[in-house]
Amino acid sequence: MNLVNDLAWNERIIGLLGFTSYQNGLGVILASSFAKKQRVDFC
Repeated sequence: MNLVNDLAWNERIIGLLGFTSYQNGLGVILASSFAKKQRVDFC
């Protein structure tokens, strides 16, 4: 039982890490596209 709980907990942690890294990737993409727009406006 304990091993099963540990596996479920590990999957939950991996899922959270994957979700946060996915969100960070989206944030980086949005920030870079925003920076490109700003650069174009300044030029």
